[in-house]
Amino acid sequence: MSRLIGTAGSNPALSVESADLVLAGVESERVWEKNMALVEVRARQHEQNYSEPERKRLGAHYTPDSVVDYIVRHILRPLLKCRDDVRSIRILDPACGSGLFLLKAYEILADYLRKTHRDFGQKDAKYILENCLFGIDIDERAVLATKKYLLQKASLPESDLAAVDKNIVVEDALSIAHPATFIPIHNQASDRPLLDRIFSKHSFDCIIGNPPYVRIQNTPSEKRGYYTSSYMTAAGRFDVSTLFIELSEYLLKENGRFGFIVSNKILSTAGAKRLRSFLLARFRIEEIVDLSDTKLFAAAVLPMILIASRSGKNGNRIAYSSITESHAISTSALPAENVLCLLDNSEIPFERDISVANKVFKLERFYADTPSLKANVWTFHNECHSRILSKIRQNSACTLGNISKKISVGLKTTADDIFIKPMTGDFIKRKGLEAALVFPVLESHNINRWTYTWDPHRDLFVLYPHIERNGKVVPVELDTYPRIKEYLEANRTRLEARTYLTKSGRRWYEVWVHQSPSDFSRRKIITPDISSCNRFAFDDRGFYVNGTCFYLILTEESDASYYSILGLLNSKVIEYFHKISCGNSLYAKRFRYWTSYIEEYPVPKRLLNSTDIRSLIADNVARLVNTDEEAERTKLENENDQVFYKLFDLTEDEVKEIEKTLSVCSLPSPKKGDATK
Repeated sequence: MSRLIGTAGSNPALSVESADLVLAGVESERVWEKNMALVEVRARQHEQNYSEPERKRLGAHYTPDSVVDYIVRHILRPLLKCRDDVRSIRILDPACGSGLFLLKAYEILADYLRKTHRDFGQKDAKYILENCLFGIDIDERAVLATKKYLLQKASLPESDLAAVDKNIVVEDALSIAHPATFIPIHNQASDRPLLDRIFSKHSFDCIIGNPPYVRIQNTPSEKRGYYTSSYMTAAGRFDVSTLFIELSEYLLKENGRFGFIVSNKILSTAGAKRLRSFLLARFRIEEIVDLSDTKLFAAAVLPMILIASRSGKNGNRIAYSSITESHAISTSALPAENVLCLLDNSEIPFERDISVANKVFKLERFYADTPSLKANVWTFHNECHSRILSKIRQNSACTLGNISKKISVGLKTTADDIFIKPMTGDFIKRKGLEAALVFPVLESHNINRWTYTWDPHRDLFVLYPHIERNGKVVPVELDTYPRIKEYLEANRTRLEARTYLTKSGRRWYEVWVHQSPSDFSRRKIITPDISSCNRFAFDDRGFYVNGTCFYLILTEESDASYYSILGLLNSKVIEYFHKISCGNSLYAKRFRYWTSYIEEYPVPKRLLNSTDIRSLIADNVARLVNTDEEAERTKLENENDQVFYKLFDLTEDEVKEIEKTLSVCSLPSPKKGDATK
């Protein structure tokens, strides 16, 4: 196997026999490539055998070919360049499904050996399967499929099943790092000594795959206990897929690399904070590719590619790529087969519009600083955005959280179909529900920029069985409200199914996340929790808000204070700040508007220090709140934006960059009255 492939040489007078050999070699290459592709087609077809409930239970969201190809090539490329004997590389997919990642890994290894050595026969193919490729999955059907397709890919008969039998196993990969407390699959005992030998600590060069997306609350209780007691990153309401990163630290050799598809939530959620610290401490993060705006996955998962190596010393920079669907017209977009194909050979920094399947995407690639351990959220910015964000912060006196009494989510009943959805005016009247506990409620679709709409004949109320007593929110005594008691008793079985309420010592008819009634009776600024643009509105009519909204109460509750802050929140500067720094974008250009993001909004120094400036902005916003004329609203919004550009001391070029960024990151802003259910 050490002999290199010979070339045809430079002799121009090739014999007929030589020409036939060359043509035969070309034809053989084509047949080989066709066989490789056909096997992957069969593996894809196997995925269609799973019903939607099975997919959900297994957390199986299968990966597009372009993503599989990108991850496996980027993980293996450095090893193929510097490894003396590539046949000693050990590659693991710990949630292998039908084997797509391992099939691609086999293809790359076999192709490399075919091109660098004279011969590549069945013996070599079998050697790769026996010594280089390893897979684990909890689903027995998936494991059998992986074995079958690997044999087909290697053109080996089924009689050679022993070549893959020990390496591709039915097991929960997360049990490998902590065997003393593991729970066998299907209550069957595994051959533990063999597993421990094959999947031993620090024994793999590469780990690849698409770990299962299963929320911890959707796993069996015994598994839940095992995961939380065995993995240090298992904190809060985590997703099981994130534990595979900690598992990789256990299984990888020093400087070994992993490449996973994971949810981009790990960059921003509070539940993933421990995982982010673990990544910084145990790995060198090499590359992140944010695919959240590409809709590559049918599931409601916002994916990103994460590539890292096991090293206690983190690098200063991460190669970061974002692929964002653009709604701006582009005449220079480069046609591309898929959204990843240009990243392979692109220089850094790199920026280009590409056209894929009649959609235009902005592809941007740059080096970003590795986040610090103190960072609550990981966001990555190119040099220009970093400079603008730094300038915005430099011209700030404080954050919005510093001048707010409260920034909070609205009511989360966990039983909206009882407390909110039926509560029309007609329903309340027909049931005779006592008015003392029924209130008009705003939902996200009611909120526009600057103001909101609510119609008592069309919109809803909330039945709120709580009162405020001595500064505390407590449940009411139902006997005081007989018609409401009758209604809730009729729905008691469904309400009692929320066992987490009674387990926490609360009454069966309470709402899960309650707020003080006095919060809602006060002046406040409200926003949907998910929106494609900043949609902050002012409420001084005492509406309740449900869990699809957040609200904020300012420390200073004057007209000038509320209106000037409302102008700030709906300005392009703050929309830019939110979209660049929050790190939590969803499909269709939608963003989360959570307390943790809102409280960090910068407040310019001169807004707080100058009464004249506050009055100017407040007067402008008062007109915005009260106008129904689109042309006047556009003019007033532009004036508002210009004032805040000046308050943050932004140059003309910086303003152009902000507006260019918003044109890519945003859908057209909803006009007054446009928000719909």
